[in-house]
This record gives sequence, C-alpha cells and structure tokens, in this order.
Amino acid sequence: MAHKWFSATAGKFAFTWARTSVTFDPDISPEGFVERFSKDFESVPIVKNVNLQFMQLLFNETTGTSTTSLGLFNGRDSFAVGGQIGGRLQPLSFWTLTPSFTILNFRYQDALLNASAFAVQATNSGGSVTIGGTTYPIVVTAPGEGPGCARIAGG
Repeated sequence: MAHKWFSATAGKFAFTWARTSVTFDPDISPEGFVERFSKDFESVPIVKNVNLQFMQLLFNETTGTSTTSLGLFNGRDSFAVGGQIGGRLQPLSFWTLTPSFTILNFRYQDALLNASAFAVQATNSGGSVTIGGTTYPIVVTAPGEGPGCARIAGG
C-alpha cells in the first residue's frame, strides 16, 4: 500500500468498520464504497490512533422513472450514507480501548421492509378468543418456507 494513512474499498467487501451483530448482520457483506483515513500516534501518551471513515452503501437498485410501473420507489435507488470516527486509546500498558461512533442515514429504506424473505408461500394459523360470550377469530399470517427450502423443479 502506498499510503498507510489512506485506504479506499469498492464493491462487495468484508466490514471495514467497527460494528456489532446488532447493527449489521454478520452473514451479510456490505456493498458500495468506503474511504478510510487513519493516523497513528506513537509519542502521545494515551491516544494511539484516530481514524475516520466515510461510507456509501447501496442495497437496492431500482430502474426507471415511471410512477405507474414502479409504485412507491419511482426509480429511486435505496442506499445508506454516513461515517464512523474511532480510535485506539491505551491509558495503561495492559489496557486498550477502541471507542467508535457511527452514523448512517438510510434513504428509501422501504425496500428492506417490503422485501419478502419467504417468497414461496405463506400459511395462516390462529384460533379464537371468547370475550363476554362473543367469539372472535384470531388469524396470524406466518411466513412459509423460504426460497432456500423450495423444491427444485425436477429434483
């Protein structure tokens, strides 16, 4: 690498920023662009590194501009843009801290909410409840088998 203080990543890649499984699914690799600036400090007593990352993550490509054929999205691509500032602190020789602060602005995120992870079928279940002598049905729509469980034609 020509410059240790700068790196740029594009395409589908492993996470380059500090995260937890609560904020990002560890089974999914992000896709987009990440630029990272990092500065090491050897002579500073506690602060050993400060880094800044900018992220542009794409998660749904929608083509066209027709409002009748595309409904809600109208040809807008779904994406997240933001950044992270972090560092490495070493207050004692045996204790290292790596604090970070991340902010992401998700745009047109309804693509995530509208996407069906279980597109093969759906099943209904439920029962009934009686209140004051009147019986009310309870219907719960549950996702069926996902695409990974679907039967392969001829298989």
